[in-house]
Amino acid sequence: MDYIHIKNLEKYHPGYKDRDLKWFKCYFKMVNADPEFEMLCEIDKWRFVALIMLELQYQKPIPLDDNYFKRKGFDIKKRSMSLTVQMLQESVEVVTGDSESCSVSVTQNKIREDKEKEGDKRFVPPSVEEVEKYSTSIEYSINGVKFVNSYQQKGWMVGKNKMVDWKAAVVNWKTNGWGKKVKGSRTIEELRAERELE
Repeated sequence: MDYIHIKNLEKYHPGYKDRDLKWFKCYFKMVNADPEFEMLCEIDKWRFVALIMLELQYQKPIPLDDNYFKRKGFDIKKRSMSLTVQMLQESVEVVTGDSESCSVSVTQNKIREDKEKEGDKRFVPPSVEEVEKYSTSIEYSINGVKFVNSYQQKGWMVGKNKMVDWKAAVVNWKTNGWGKKVKGSRTIEELRAERELE
């Protein structure tokens, strides 16, 4: 029997494999900005969302069977599933064989491929000098020691999430006014000397 598998399924529900699934991520970028998604007819768009939910809920590829889709509320008379699968070829793939083994092997292959493509992109905390140099480059003076200590004591967490981009956090400090606007271009040493006089 053939099954439908969503490519890159992990991006719609990262982690939480040990819990009951109650949600999935649907990105505005996917709905509004992806030209391929925008070109799909309304039926195929919402079927894609439903296919994501079904595969996440059952944690295995979905049987490519008209009776199955009828039971799930799909109107096969309006548009056949084979045509939907053809239109969604960039986002779904048809796999053959036992659905349990398909799910495991396809998921493991996708994870392996994604890791190879992206490499290991783990967050590396910045040094005091890096923070101060970057803040100067955006024409703002932030005390690098305060910045690093502030996030170090929180385990580099932002709210409940691990920090991903420290430069974005520096920009947030600038936006919130937690530093001084730099007048002209000064070196880090000059900025440190100025802070020590204060």
